[in-house]
Amino acid sequence: MKHMNVRMLKPSGWWVLVIAGVSVLLVAGCVTPPRDDASGERVDRLMDRWYRGLTNADLDLLMDTYADDAVLHGLGPEGPSEFEGIDAIRAAQEPGMNADWGAFDFARADGLAADGADRAYTLSIPGEVTLVNSFVYEGDGDALRIVEQWITVREGE
Repeated sequence: MKHMNVRMLKPSGWWVLVIAGVSVLLVAGCVTPPRDDASGERVDRLMDRWYRGLTNADLDLLMDTYADDAVLHGLGPEGPSEFEGIDAIRAAQEPGMNADWGAFDFARADGLAADGADRAYTLSIPGEVTLVNSFVYEGDGDALRIVEQWITVREGE
């Protein structure tokens, strides 16, 4: 049986640097905070602005939370509706700005989210009505916006 040349098994300076570099990258990957996604603080801040716009009847603040090409799916008195683009959503939201949204409880309710939604929130008057709002978000940093929203009504809940 042939003996291997022990010298070939000793790492050269180049390989030591490569192994050390890969090790540093692996360790950095393990301690780097997770990517800020739909469960992150950015979404919390965005939804805080959305709720403040709604409860303070500040249509401009509310609309600033939507992307220009956002889509709002609603269930109104006439049945299902769809509003595409920021202008259509503004027109749909404007009449509701007169409601006393501060009287509604606002809570996160991901278990009620529409299929494909990142998060859901409820606006409710217990025992009377619950509006389930499901959202999809896109964007980086301060550019995070709502790109799709579903509103469903649950009466008597």
